[in-house]
Amino acid sequence: MTREELNAKYPWLKGTELFQHANGGGWVEKPDRIASTAYVSGLVFGNAQVSGDARVSGNAQVFGNARVSGDALVSGNARVSGNAQVSGNAQVSSQTLYTFGPIGSREGYTSYAAESDTIMCGCFFGTMAEFENAVEKTHGQTAHGDNYRALIAMLKSLK
Repeated sequence: MTREELNAKYPWLKGTELFQHANGGGWVEKPDRIASTAYVSGLVFGNAQVSGDARVSGNAQVFGNARVSGDALVSGNARVSGNAQVSGNAQVSSQTLYTFGPIGSREGYTSYAAESDTIMCGCFFGTMAEFENAVEKTHGQTAHGDNYRALIAMLKSLK
């Protein structure tokens, strides 16, 4: 994609200095945060970091403080943002990953993939229904439970 095509597709990036990554030709805002071994044909901006042999391809976007590392793949129309971390052999493809926080007793971050109805929160990984049950079992009618229930209501509206 040329810089002109990039500006047309993402007009909010017009004033941002972007560089083409040598391995993949994708656009990155901060080349020093992208490993030379990483493959980027998508878009990486903000304070995002891509390391190891990780790949960001297609129309994928990684931004905010997100990190993609190891042999992880972010592809298709996927967007990874906030403080999300995609690592190891994980794959995020053609869906949006929403990250919220800090929240809960550990003041951590909770990520939600609406298309697959998957929630990742601390050591929890499962569906919305499973998360609702886990919140009730763990937090009940506490302030943390109330905060998680409010988050659940908002996440359901993203579907």
